[in-house]
Amino acid sequence: MSRKFLHVGCVTHDKDLPGLNYNQILDCYCSDPAANEHNIEWLYFPETSPLAKTAIATTTHIAYMVDDLEAAVAGKEMVLEPIEVGPGFKIAFFWEDGALVENCQAS
Repeated sequence: MSRKFLHVGCVTHDKDLPGLNYNQILDCYCSDPAANEHNIEWLYFPETSPLAKTAIATTTHIAYMVDDLEAAVAGKEMVLEPIEVGPGFKIAFFWEDGALVENCQAS
């Protein structure tokens, strides 16, 4: 299984931060990490988001692109089970060695 660094996800409390786009599936706002020279994805979670009360909304995470999401998260302590957040793009969050990790897969 291959795994490639994708971004670092940082939570912001500034909904008006430039570059934030709304994700209807997760009811949150996020930036495109490819638009940031440091590959930072900024995330804002309104109180209505199902993730607002999870570690995803309070903890910095590191993200990787994987070729088989289901295999990559098998046996992990899940925070968010695999979910499609856009056409052909799935994510999952889990704890690994005390760190919050996101794995992503594009089909």
